[in-house]
Amino acid sequence: MYSLIFLSSVIFALLSQFKSEQSIKIILCLIIGFILIISAGTRSSDVGKDYEEYIRLFDLFPNFKGVDASTFLLYEPATILIPNIFLLIAGPHYYLNLTFILFAFLGVSIKLYAIQKYRLFFLGIVVYVSSIYFLQEMVIIRAGVACALFLLSINDLVEGNNKKYFLKITIALLFHFSSFIFILVWIFIKFKIKPKVLYAILFLCFAIALLKINLLTLLRIDSIFPKVRLYLDLLEITKEGPVNIFNFKIIFSLFFTVLFAFKASIFKGDKLFDVLFPIHIMSISLFFVLSPTAMVFSLRVFDLLSVVQILLYPFLIYIFKERWIGYLIILTIAVFNFIYTFYLTDIFNYSYNSWII
Repeated sequence: MYSLIFLSSVIFALLSQFKSEQSIKIILCLIIGFILIISAGTRSSDVGKDYEEYIRLFDLFPNFKGVDASTFLLYEPATILIPNIFLLIAGPHYYLNLTFILFAFLGVSIKLYAIQKYRLFFLGIVVYVSSIYFLQEMVIIRAGVACALFLLSINDLVEGNNKKYFLKITIALLFHFSSFIFILVWIFIKFKIKPKVLYAILFLCFAIALLKINLLTLLRIDSIFPKVRLYLDLLEITKEGPVNIFNFKIIFSLFFTVLFAFKASIFKGDKLFDVLFPIHIMSISLFFVLSPTAMVFSLRVFDLLSVVQILLYPFLIYIFKERWIGYLIILTIAVFNFIYTFYLTDIFNYSYNSWII
């Protein structure tokens, strides 16, 4: 079923290569969106690692019982409001299903709307449905909505529209507190850091990872943010193993970094690339610098920022005189990404189940 979701989305997106009209692209977006929303929103409890945890989380404050000001320090407003609104409207038998469908609708539809605004729609869909979709819309669903809003705000970064950017990021914070990282992205982009400095930062962060320097405790960040302290205490109990800094996703992210770095002159003056590439380097750098702390921090930040891969990786076709080479590389990596997600990690069970089937 996972393969069918991937292949059907890619095939429908491929049709856009033969019909360039915007109306056709919109129709294809609606078809792909329907497939992805239904698949993610109606999955059953044995699909993905966090499903049961979300049920517990959404059922934590029935009818807003026990909610006070301190509640919003640990739980995002959307986590409390959305399930309870559906509980009032639809009753106890349907509110959880409706909550999952709404999160899927928001995560998928906003991302597709953002993707269709750019010229490389087909490749953007390929990158999205190879791995990012399954992780963000079936596992980290609150962060998936936050990432969708961030992807939509990329054009605001490009155009320098600060009010619209921070409006979207404020809404993202209602779904996941880790969206504060998008504020750091704005600062990062505003500095217009030169490529050589970006590479130096990446190398420094890699060195921190190798030396296993825990910056969260060193800078006492855990004493400022209670949720960080909570995670660190939990990790002490569970004895989580070290983060693999050479995992599949990081290796391929570095692969694209090297390719774009050597051919950066091709994209000189491209305002979109000038925003996407620094964010890509930032995602890898933060992964390295946070890897000595905990997997939940390093991977979560990387997953949040790596959503820009949907728009960045398609730029690869411009590196080669024969563009089919770029297409082939992206399609090949997409297939490997899909295989890695489902057969080399324990994120998903191999079988897919839906409560409507």
